[in-house]
Amino acid sequence: MNNLRGRLGGMLTWIAVVLVWHFVAVHSNAGPLFPPPATVLKAFILWLRSGDLVQDVAASCGRVTLGWLIGTGVGLLVGLITGVWSVGDRTIGSVLNTLRALPPVALVPLAILWFGISEVSKIAIVGWGAFFPVWLNTHIGIRDIDRTVVWAARSLGARGSSLLFRVILPAALPQVVAGVRLAIGIAYVCVFVAELAGASRGLGFRIATAHLTFRADLMLAGLAVLGFFGYASDRVFVLGTGYLMPWTRSSVAGNG
Repeated sequence: MNNLRGRLGGMLTWIAVVLVWHFVAVHSNAGPLFPPPATVLKAFILWLRSGDLVQDVAASCGRVTLGWLIGTGVGLLVGLITGVWSVGDRTIGSVLNTLRALPPVALVPLAILWFGISEVSKIAIVGWGAFFPVWLNTHIGIRDIDRTVVWAARSLGARGSSLLFRVILPAALPQVVAGVRLAIGIAYVCVFVAELAGASRGLGFRIATAHLTFRADLMLAGLAVLGFFGYASDRVFVLGTGYLMPWTRSSVAGNG
């Protein structure tokens, strides 16, 4: 019942947002710079009929998926290194804590310089953004494990990889899952940034092109599509982890 009420409340909130949007757009003097929902919907339909929408979504989602997988995998590995071994924390960790303050948008020119305008530069930007929340949450999750659990496992004979994969990593898993979920949202932010320069397909490219032609309706349609796929990816991840790892549900709890 509470879940049904929550969904109904979310739907009513969105309806209210659209109504307010329509009222403000119609009664303001912004004209085409702030179009009403009907105009945005028309732009979306034309975008869909042209066939560009499917290609843009495929390009952006492909980059997000590859970048997220790479960033998550490397982040998990490095998080294990810095979380388990203090030497790794003092060396690698100190460098990464400095680098994670760099915004992905600042790295776009450098990525293009190194990798050109190929897919590699875009995937690299997405992977960069996805890496840090996974690394940091894995690191913190391991560091926050109750030491008595580790001592008890060692007293029972757990050593090396057995201790790492059967005790430490499972205990840190809720924190790791939360970091992986954060990485999904960041990946969509990064793909938008990466597609602003040197792309011929993608949602970010389409929004940037619409900006150059003062097509606010197409810009809003692109933002809506980007937000929808970001939300859908998050929900799929939450449902999947909740089904496969029910003990982590509290760490991925959220609206939806």
